[in-house]
This record gives sequence, C-alpha cells and structure tokens, in this order.
Amino acid sequence: MELDELRNEMTRVLSSKRAKHALGCESEAEKLALRWGADPYKARQAAILHDITKERNREEQLKLCEKYSIMLGDVEKLEWPLLHALTAAEIARSVYHVSGDICEAVRYHTTGKENMTLLQKIIYLADFIEPTRTFRGVCKLRKLAYKNINEALLFAFDSSIKEVLNRGGILHPDTVNGRNWICTKGRD
Repeated sequence: MELDELRNEMTRVLSSKRAKHALGCESEAEKLALRWGADPYKARQAAILHDITKERNREEQLKLCEKYSIMLGDVEKLEWPLLHALTAAEIARSVYHVSGDICEAVRYHTTGKENMTLLQKIIYLADFIEPTRTFRGVCKLRKLAYKNINEALLFAFDSSIKEVLNRGGILHPDTVNGRNWICTKGRD
C-alpha cells in the first residue's frame, strides 16, 4: 500500500488529534531514518501505522488479540493500553500487508526491547519526540536522537520507566531489558 493510501486510512480511523501525532511521528521517523541510514519509506510506513488501533477500547483490543492469537503477558493484561502496539502490528501485517520488519517496529514502539533493530529504535524515538510531544526533557531527547541514537534510547527508556513508576504502573519486562541491554552492550 502506498504512503498516501496508508495515511488516508489512518486519518479515517483515528481522531484528528491522534492522526496529527501519527503524522508528526511519520515526519520525525523519516528524518531519523535519513540521519541514521535506515530506509525512510519503511520508517514512514511504520510511523503511520504505529497507533492505528490506539483508540480502540479494552474490549476491542482483547477481541483483536483473540482474532490474531496474540498471547498476552501479565503486564499487558493489567496495563491494557499496551495492547495497541500488539494489535497494530497484526493489523499492519494482515490488513496493510507491510513487511515483517515494519510490523516489528510497530510492535515494539511502546515498550522497546533488548537488541533493537535500527528501524525499531527510530520508531520508538520518533513516537517520543514528534512535534506534539511536550513532556519535561523532550527538547534534550530531540537533540540527543540526532547526536547518539543509543544514548537517546537510554534517555527515552529512563523517561518511560520514571513515568510508569510515578503513576504506580507496572514496568514491562521488554522496557527493563531494553534499558539494561543499552547499558551493558548497546552504547557503541
């Protein structure tokens, strides 16, 4: 599916606020891909689709998980907003027929993981730093994302972990493992 078609579909199913976020993520993903040597077309596809199921409620998310045989861990069962990354990846694969690497980037855009591919890092960071984001530290993260992608990833993991802990949430093991991997092996 061409980018214009994906964009039209995304804007059809999402609110204008969420669509604006996804378009900002697309723009940022393209810039990051060009900066770090990834495929900008794939980065744009992943960014357009990363939140395609974000506005579905818990019951709809669970129905999609059942439909696509998505196995849920304990954290996803309790922190159900994380489900959108899993369901969006499956929708990207089955409905929009994008490649597996794009689906995996969509899948890990909220939690990250250890040993992330360049495309996964780009989508994770683009989601954090796109222009509508205003959290404390976003300006520093935007600069870092173009200076040292792994240091930016560590900063993003730390920010995400602090936010989850501050609201009394449960940390996803992929986020913790991703952070630890960057600290021990991935800072090159």
